[in-house]
Formats: sequence, C-alpha cells, structure tokens
Amino acid sequence: MVLIWGVFAVASGLVQNYTQLLIVADRPAEAAGFREVFRSSVVWRLVLVYFFIQVGFYGLNLWLPHLVKDTIGGSYLVVGAITAIPFVVAIAGLWFNAHFADRSGRYSVHVLGSLALGAVALVLSVAFGSYIALSVFLISIATMGALAYDGPFWASSSRAVPIALAGGAMGLINALGNLGGFAGPNVGGWLQDASGGSFMSAAVVLPIALLVGGLIMITLRRHADKPTVARPAAPARDTARRASADPVRSRQHPRPAHDS
Repeated sequence: MVLIWGVFAVASGLVQNYTQLLIVADRPAEAAGFREVFRSSVVWRLVLVYFFIQVGFYGLNLWLPHLVKDTIGGSYLVVGAITAIPFVVAIAGLWFNAHFADRSGRYSVHVLGSLALGAVALVLSVAFGSYIALSVFLISIATMGALAYDGPFWASSSRAVPIALAGGAMGLINALGNLGGFAGPNVGGWLQDASGGSFMSAAVVLPIALLVGGLIMITLRRHADKPTVARPAAPARDTARRASADPVRSRQHPRPAHDS
C-alpha cells in the first residue's frame, strides 16, 4: 500500500509538470540539455524544497485521520467529517497566499511563511489535543499552511530557473521532489511505532521537514522573487496642466491682459 502511494505521488508530479511546461512553452529560448539541468544549483535547491515539503505534507495528510482520532475521538463518521474541515479551510489559504504573493512579488517569503505557520500549528494541535475546538482549529491551520505554499512556490520556480532549463528542471523537481510523498508517511508510521503509537514524535519531525523546506526556499529569493519596480514620477507637463485647471490658483494668478 505504501509503495502504491509513493508511485502515485511521483505520477502526480508528472501531471503538475505538464502545467509547468505550458507556462514556459511560448517563451522563446534555446533548449538546454539535461547536463546543464543537473549542474544547476538552483534546480537542486528547488528539488530539496519540494522534497521536504512533500515529506511534511503527505506525512500529515496520510496520518490526519489517525491524528483526529487520537486527539478528539468519536466514531469513524465523526472522524471523517472533522478530517474534511481542514481542507475546506485550506481553500481560503491557497487563494489568499497566492494573491498577496503576486501583489508583493516576495514569493520565497510567502512560501516560508505558510510552511512556518503550518509547522507551528501542527505541534500545537497535538499539544492542546484535550481541547477539541482548539485542536480542530489548529489542525485546520496546519493543513492550510502545508498547502498554501503551492502557488508561490511554482511561481517562484518558473522565475528562478533559467528559461533554457525550464522544461527539464520542472520535470526533475516534480519527479524527485514527489519522492517525499513516499518518505513522509513512512517516517510518520515509523515514529509512531517507535513511540508506542503516539503521534507527538511525528508531530515534531514532520513540521521540521516543512521548516527546512521553507528555509532553503529563502536562499533562492534573489532568483525567485519578483523585482520591485518603483512607480515613475508624474511628468512636469501633467503637473502644470493640473495647476492651470485649478480655479483658485487661476484667480490668485490672473493672466495678463493683451492690448487690442
């Protein structure tokens, strides 16, 4: 079952790769070979970022029903209904984080911010598991943070990678990064077995993976973030036109009369 899950994670990366190829398909550039892709430090850092994110996200995603069952309890119907709440909350997080990342252009900061929020909320959700309402709220925030990185990450990846390397780089990031979807659930299961079934150890290690991915992303801000463009000053001609159109200014400074 775990092997099937890992294969599915890699396959989903190939689907995402198709979307990234559409982004760069109409940009003219000389194609580069895979040798240049493998030599790019930016590409390998993006692979590491995506890998650690998938470790944290899929570790949380697969074990989320177990976490809800341990912290809240209830029947399987109740657990299933509560497990759906975090993903509904994540919809809003995905939109807002992507929206404000586009406005600011600081994609790497938004990736780190969402992952840090998810990591802290995941630890707190287990620590305050005895408070049902608070625990559900924190689990929802954790899931939202673990998902909201997506838009800013791929926007920054398409900016950080040279155009000539974009096609092969996106494929490599997806293929190797999604292996984290195989490692995360296994790490989470092994930690629970080692700690006697408690999710607390997994709730510490999985957030660390999210934070590591976010911190590596910050090292790419020079390549990935959109440069800030200052607004041009208003032309002097427009300023003079506005001044002449002001009736108060016109009365204070009347035009000289001409002799007929």
